[in-house]
Amino acid sequence: MEEAKSLRNKYEESVEVRYSPTISRTCKSFIIDDKLAMDGKKLLATNGEELSYIGIMYLKEEDSVKNLRRDFENVWKISKALI
Repeated sequence: MEEAKSLRNKYEESVEVRYSPTISRTCKSFIIDDKLAMDGKKLLATNGEELSYIGIMYLKEEDSVKNLRRDFENVWKISKALI
C-alpha cells in the first residue's frame, strides 16, 4: 500500500489505485492497444522461491484483445477507489 501511495504522489493524476472484490491474484493482463495484449498467469512455486509467470502474447488478434479489454472494463466498473 505504501508503494502505491508513493507512486500516486509522484505521478499524481496518472495513477489510480482501485480495489475490486474479484479474485485474480494469479494473473496479470497488459493491454497495449487494439492489436497487442498479454495475458500472464502466475506459476505456483514448489520450492519456496519467487513465483514466475508464463504469458500469452496476442499480436494482431483483435478479438482476443477485445475480450481482455472487456473483462478489464467489467472489473473496473465494480471496483472502488482505494487511495
